[in-house]
Amino acid sequence: MNGQEVKDSRDLAKKIAAIKPGDSAKLGILHDGSQKTVPVTIAKMADEKLAQNGPSGGSSQGAAPFGLTLAPVGTVAGKGSRGVVVANVNPDGPAAEHGIRSGDLILDVSGKAVNTPAEVREAINEARSSHKQTVLMRIKSGDATHFVAVPVATG
Repeated sequence: MNGQEVKDSRDLAKKIAAIKPGDSAKLGILHDGSQKTVPVTIAKMADEKLAQNGPSGGSSQGAAPFGLTLAPVGTVAGKGSRGVVVANVNPDGPAAEHGIRSGDLILDVSGKAVNTPAEVREAINEARSSHKQTVLMRIKSGDATHFVAVPVATG
């Protein structure tokens, strides 16, 4: 990225997060067996109303911002041992607008590994208290892993 080596997905997330909206970047990618450089312009995400934290009710599932209902990975068969499962997505919420679907696995929030719904809420609340505009989530959908930047309410 911008001529700098990227060690892993976490390193890429940090490099992207350091770029200001409106600035350009050059991403080196491997596509169909050949290396290419792709120019990109970083855009600011639109402000959106977000769902509020809901009570977890003492169960294994918990509600989180963005219109998500989350469950610990151990409660869903076949999801592995790391991350937090997206049990349900409000189709009108910000998470759905950003491509997060039921069955996805949240691995990291703001570069921190998460394994419980409470850790997801904590990372989001930490971003809010630090006056961040977005949180970057590393999501596993099927066999693919990608990053999703979701705006957070700072009010």
